[in-house]
Amino acid sequence: MPTEQTPPAIDRKRLRSQRLREVNFQGDALRLGMNWTEDDLRKPQVLVESAYGMGHPGTFHFRGLIEEVSNGVFEAGGKPAEFVVSDICDGIVQATDGMSYSLISRDIMAAMIEIHALGHPHDAMVLISGNDGGIAILRGNIAPDAAMVKTFSVPEDMHMHIGPARVFEDESEAIDALIERKITPGDVMVIRYEGPHANGMPEMYFAAAILSSDPVLNHTTAIVTDGRYSGAMCGPCIGHVAPEALDGGPIALVEENDLIELNVPERRLAVVGIDGRHRSEDEVTEILAGRRARWSPRPPRHTRGILSLYEQISSDASHGASLLGDEASAPVHSPTTGA
Repeated sequence: MPTEQTPPAIDRKRLRSQRLREVNFQGDALRLGMNWTEDDLRKPQVLVESAYGMGHPGTFHFRGLIEEVSNGVFEAGGKPAEFVVSDICDGIVQATDGMSYSLISRDIMAAMIEIHALGHPHDAMVLISGNDGGIAILRGNIAPDAAMVKTFSVPEDMHMHIGPARVFEDESEAIDALIERKITPGDVMVIRYEGPHANGMPEMYFAAAILSSDPVLNHTTAIVTDGRYSGAMCGPCIGHVAPEALDGGPIALVEENDLIELNVPERRLAVVGIDGRHRSEDEVTEILAGRRARWSPRPPRHTRGILSLYEQISSDASHGASLLGDEASAPVHSPTTGA
């Protein structure tokens, strides 16, 4: 029967922080002036570094992670010190002079991490980063070729969710519904005709940002879209649905009040009910087939310019919405069977 083992004693003479204390007495004095104690100074020093900030949804949720890590360091006998690097959100700084600093800010963040690592007397470092991490690929009768969700940003109680569909033909319609408070807890907002062939696959940033900032909807309501998301996205938002609506993907067949299931543990995204009532898989398949027979493609949103060219020759979302590669699939404008 396994028993808990006592962690080995720390040889304080080997700690980097203690060696540096011997040659820099001023450092001790400065930290004591910050209400540290002599006991704090003798503990292993752990830097907890992040890009936390309240300026955009890409990093504001780091606060809870920082507290958990710092508490864990303290409970393990260490002394945590929290450091923050600055970042810029592309979605928010668009149309401002700050956009020219977007890529530069990445280099600045990397430099600040290096400066903190080299310039402070710490013994270990925890870096809280990667707001693009923790993705899952979902499939089902809405997304036969896959959809994507950032699992770490989805509230735990939304990892398994069934709710009525609220259908919008573009993001602006969805934004209006959110602003006018027409969305209720439990709804699943379906935003379609925003894929690479319909609209160049723009980021559904504003709808997701409004949803994530609402204290009620951000843990009760989901978004499903054939548009895309980036690192700024936060909350129960599923994007990159393929095939997209313009190509006749099953997302084009979803109607108001269909029941949509989001099941992250089982990697499933599917219609499981019609008109607010649960139906068997065979019944749902039959009803979707009837809708498919009546479906017809929408006219192109762009008829000239770069977006028009891109929409005509790009691959679908499941192949990267790319202009390169033999697997690129141009718009087919025909109903796609959602098995």
